[in-house]
Amino acid sequence: MTKTVLKIGANSLTEYDAWMKASSHGDVLVYWVGDLASDRTTILKVDEEMRKRLNVINAVANRVLGDNKSGDLVLFQKRKKEGVSEYWAMRVRKKVGQSVVDAIIQNSSIKVLEFA
Repeated sequence: MTKTVLKIGANSLTEYDAWMKASSHGDVLVYWVGDLASDRTTILKVDEEMRKRLNVINAVANRVLGDNKSGDLVLFQKRKKEGVSEYWAMRVRKKVGQSVVDAIIQNSSIKVLEFA
């Protein structure tokens, strides 16, 4: 498993696409560090630089979610501290079953939270 951290900037989507093409089964991309739901929220009074950053965050998060829905990624959050998590996308090669995902989790340092 290779862990890569995506830097948010003007080329983030291009870098994400390149990672998707080059990554192997089990590779991880940290696509955001923070509180994604809060950080994606567009605030009415922000400067132009912050608005561009929010647009990139939204574009990356939307692309990651789409690739998750198509079965190319499994998504995780790794909590760093209160209000700050690493958002992980693990590469899977087409439509893996739950047993494969469970095996990946067991052989890594990922902790999965289960809710009742």
